[in-house]
Amino acid sequence: MIALPRRTSFEETSIDFTPLASVSFLLLALFLAYAALSRRPELEAGAPLALDRAAAADSLIIRISSGGTIHLKGTRHDERSFRAAFEELRFRQPDAPVVVVLEEGARASLLARVMDQLKLAGADRVRITLREEGTVTDG
Repeated sequence: MIALPRRTSFEETSIDFTPLASVSFLLLALFLAYAALSRRPELEAGAPLALDRAAAADSLIIRISSGGTIHLKGTRHDERSFRAAFEELRFRQPDAPVVVVLEEGARASLLARVMDQLKLAGADRVRITLREEGTVTDG
C-alpha cells in the first residue's frame, strides 16, 4: 500500500468577489438603460398617430386604400401618375408636411413602392398613420 503524506496544516482558501461585483454592477447598468429606452412610446412599434384637422388641412395627404388605390389630396392616381402629381403639389407647397394614411387591409408592398416614389420626389420627412374616423380629411 502506498502511503500518502498527511497534511498537517490547513491551507486557507478564499474566493475573490471583486470580479463578481463588477459584473453585477455592469449588468444592472445595462438593464436600467434597456428599461429606460423600452418605455419610450415613440419607439413602440405600431404606436397610433393622430392628426388634428388644422394639420390635416395643410398636409399633403396620400391615402392608400385596401383595394390598392392611391389618392393624393382626394384625387385617385395609379402608381405611374402618382409621382408626377406629387411633385406638382410639392412644388406649390414645398413646406407642407407629407402624411401617408393607410386604410385597414392596405398592402405593405404598395406602401413600400409609394415610399420609394416619395423619396425619389424629394420628400425626406413622411409620417405614416392608420385611418381613424374624423382624424384625417382629404384636402
